[in-house]
Amino acid sequence: DSGIEPRAKSQQNEQPPNIFVDNNRTKALTDTLTPLFSLNINSGEMVSGKVTYAIRASDGTNHQSLIGHLLFSIVNKGGVFTTSPSSETMSPDEEVYAVSSGTLSTMWSITTSGSVATLNITPSGSLTETGYGIEYNVEIFPKIAIGEI
Repeated sequence: DSGIEPRAKSQQNEQPPNIFVDNNRTKALTDTLTPLFSLNINSGEMVSGKVTYAIRASDGTNHQSLIGHLLFSIVNKGGVFTTSPSSETMSPDEEVYAVSSGTLSTMWSITTSGSVATLNITPSGSLTETGYGIEYNVEIFPKIAIGEI
């Protein structure tokens, strides 16, 4: 248990016509690859977006807090995906953290199956955390639905 109380279920707010924003999502994480959300991207479609996130972890004595953002882009050409980040994990675009002890960071990847692309996160901390909590917002260009995982 990360000690972080989840907020209300995500709320979907429409912004300008081409942008879809899904705010205030929460999820419990472990130190293994965890899917955050999926996007259905048909052949010939292109999607870009941004995830802004905050992660907190604690072992009951020491505490860690991190905020960052990841830009991503996905193209489906005839059922063949090109993604950034790819299925190989990569660091986010920017992250800053404050810790009372140790380190906290994330790695990101996109996996695909059929016409579905899934954004994944793997947090890493030096404490003996019982879990991590993440809160995040997603912006998608153009506007498409964001699937629950």
